[in-house]
Amino acid sequence: MGNRAQGIFGSLPILAVAFGRRHGIEVRIGGNQAYTTGKLIQLPAMPLECDERLETMTLGYLFHETGHLEFTDLGEFQKPGTPFLRNLLNTVEDVRMEAARNATYPGSSRSLAKLAGVVAREGGFGSAEGIAKAEPQDVLMYGVLTKLRSEVLGQPLGDVPALWWSRLTDLLGTASTIKLEVLLGQMDSLDTTADALALAIRIQTLVEEAAKEPPEEKPEDQPQDQPQDQQQDQQQDQQQGPGQSGESQDDGLSQDGSASGDQQGGDEPQGDSQSGDPTGDSQDQSQPSSQDGGNGTGAGDSQPKGGKGPDQASNSQHQGPAPDRQALKQALEALADQFTDTDLGDVLGKQMAGAAEDGLREEAEANNGQRQSPASTLSVSKSRVQGQGEMSEVLGQSQQLRTRLAAAMDAKAREKVTHRQQGARMDTSRVHRLFTGDTRVFVRKEFKRKVNTAVQILLDKSSSMGGNTMVLARQAALAASIGIGQIQGCKVAAAAFPQVEILKEFDEQARGAAGRFQISSNGGTPLGEAMIWAASQLAPRREERKMLIVVTDGEPNDVAMVRRLVGLYQKSGVEVIGVGIGCDQVKVLYPVSTVINGIDELAGALFGVINKRLRNAA
Repeated sequence: MGNRAQGIFGSLPILAVAFGRRHGIEVRIGGNQAYTTGKLIQLPAMPLECDERLETMTLGYLFHETGHLEFTDLGEFQKPGTPFLRNLLNTVEDVRMEAARNATYPGSSRSLAKLAGVVAREGGFGSAEGIAKAEPQDVLMYGVLTKLRSEVLGQPLGDVPALWWSRLTDLLGTASTIKLEVLLGQMDSLDTTADALALAIRIQTLVEEAAKEPPEEKPEDQPQDQPQDQQQDQQQDQQQGPGQSGESQDDGLSQDGSASGDQQGGDEPQGDSQSGDPTGDSQDQSQPSSQDGGNGTGAGDSQPKGGKGPDQASNSQHQGPAPDRQALKQALEALADQFTDTDLGDVLGKQMAGAAEDGLREEAEANNGQRQSPASTLSVSKSRVQGQGEMSEVLGQSQQLRTRLAAAMDAKAREKVTHRQQGARMDTSRVHRLFTGDTRVFVRKEFKRKVNTAVQILLDKSSSMGGNTMVLARQAALAASIGIGQIQGCKVAAAAFPQVEILKEFDEQARGAAGRFQISSNGGTPLGEAMIWAASQLAPRREERKMLIVVTDGEPNDVAMVRRLVGLYQKSGVEVIGVGIGCDQVKVLYPVSTVINGIDELAGALFGVINKRLRNAA
């Protein structure tokens, strides 16, 4: 499996969750299914380091499903009452929605096109053998879907669209297929789901018309615009046979044997324009022939009077194959479970679940048979603030921490050296540039004090943290949140686990959230899963520097997983600090750590481990 992750922020689960946060949609990862409900997108458990195929599927799935959540009106989408119309609307809406998605969000078009290419190569849009045997309802749906994806969205589906369209043409007939192409040409004008539904209804009506049996053709049928007296004359001619029409025939000839005007307009089949040659020896050059695609029958045709009128002749001779009416009726009447699913999300969900399982298996083999990724999703909650909690108990320590860190950062500012064309001090190492015409040899130093640091605190509240340990841990987390958060340029968030409980958001005041920190211990210690969740919170932050502080007794459920995640955090440039509450094991798990046995030790301990790092950011 190709390693495409670059640190924790390049990990696919983190990218997926961060993607959802950017678009205001919750993305959860766990289990073995992919589905969407309301404002939630569920993805299957997947390895932290994924190959390109799984990455393409996952990101494409997110773009597709978030597009539905944003651009599809569920009220309109649920209106169709028949399986045929429901599937047809889904086909049209998928393409309309993706087009809107591509026009709104950069990267969407490329991700969805790449995804469609993967699905097509793996047979998700059909294979040559499957297309040849497909049921009529699938021919219609996939014929429309693949044509729109190829031509409207420009997605690379290979020869699949042409194969489906060939079968669709055989099914609908040439004339109806041309009409369908005209309808599909209106895709660019669809703005809403209601517009997509209106187009789907028009397409269904076209199929219904094509499925109708044509009126039975009788010899005495006449063109509708023929005068009644001419119809009577033709009926007499048909009864008497050619050349035996009696007075009617005599009246239709002039003395020199040429056809009279009445016969030209009455006895011969009526076309758009007709000049007679009653002998049938030659065809009038002004008359369009059947090969020319005209509506007339030609003066030289041997068709007897009373045969097909111009419209019928055109249908039979110039409009190509007729519709397969029986097959179209079967498609229109097909039950819901007789349609092959065309929804990209549903098709992809099954493929993605299998690919994720394969990735997890390979990941386990690479880690001595142990799965390193979370098998289930942690629930996330945020309670309402009640009271001030232990604010008074931690104010002294938080103030000490803030004062010492702020003073340390004031003592060292970031120094930036630039070169100008004039100044008081020349940089002798750059004098040679004067010979090249570059006069920027004077030194200018700029000083900036800018921290721009995002700090995520993770507080362990598992059962092993009971009694005084839990009290000390939550007070330490609150004091750190208040102290660090008061430093200009620093943003702090805090959360507890095993089930993630948000104690403070990044842009929330610690004093106002203090009541949430008064929590009790329970449950296990899934620190690895909590660290993955924390990474999804840090990933979208714009601060230049990021830190993770874990307050724990140092006994996670999966030590190997925590060690691996610490390494991935470091690859992403995130500093991980372990604060042990009466336990030295944090020194083994974290590259930077400290241990405290009382709240009065917090300021000095935290200052010692993060002072240098925050100063380096200044």
